[in-house]
Amino acid sequence: MEEFYQDFQIISREEAKEIIDILSFGHDNSFYTSKDIKLFAYNIPEDYLLIPLKRNEKLYGFVGLSMPSSYDLQDTILSILYHLTISLENSFLYEHTEKLSCIDPLTGVYNKRKIDEILENEINRALRYNRPLSLLFIDIDHFKNINDMYGHIIGDNFLKELALFLLRNTRNIDSIGRFGGEEFVCILPETDLDSAYKVGEKLRIRWNIERHIVPINVQEKTGTLSIGIANSPIHSQNPRELLILADNDLYKAKRERNKTSIFEKF
Repeated sequence: MEEFYQDFQIISREEAKEIIDILSFGHDNSFYTSKDIKLFAYNIPEDYLLIPLKRNEKLYGFVGLSMPSSYDLQDTILSILYHLTISLENSFLYEHTEKLSCIDPLTGVYNKRKIDEILENEINRALRYNRPLSLLFIDIDHFKNINDMYGHIIGDNFLKELALFLLRNTRNIDSIGRFGGEEFVCILPETDLDSAYKVGEKLRIRWNIERHIVPINVQEKTGTLSIGIANSPIHSQNPRELLILADNDLYKAKRERNKTSIFEKF
């Protein structure tokens, strides 16, 4: 609608909305002349032709042009735009499928496969430019108790809350993924160990004080976060090994629960 308004700048936003509604609810492969549009917008040029790029009741966009005088030419244009609409539909479907293949369906963050891919790329970039990269491995303490007490639907919603919390409290350059179960991974480019520890502590403490669908019990360490940290190049320059080291350190942190721990390489 805004694109339509900006394109003309001779109609109001209200008129643009009316026209977009026509396109959305009209039939596939239909087109509209200035006579049709003037019912809703009075400043449309007389020779204007508006064609929705629509297929199977889904509007992908629109094309506006000066109306050709030849009906044969109109049919040719409609045929071209029909194939353009199919191309747009295929493009959207491919993009949607590609997105589904790398997103965890429950939480909306990256899945394990995508995190593996991102980590490899980020480590290669960090090594190329001699920059630090840190990895946080995060786990919800006593998550089984939450599922047993509140049920799996509430448990799933609790996982969604954590995913949104991590997205909200990290940078745009960071990558968040669900590694499996109640385990999440944060990839932190341009981050040394000291800074990564501060990030982990900030996340752990802030999570405990925020309100959630399940109350956090800090005393019993139920619903709190345990975090393991590893760094490239200090601990490893291999993506898989870095994940293993951060995961091992997470289990060391979970012995005490509600703790942020840095992997120590002896």
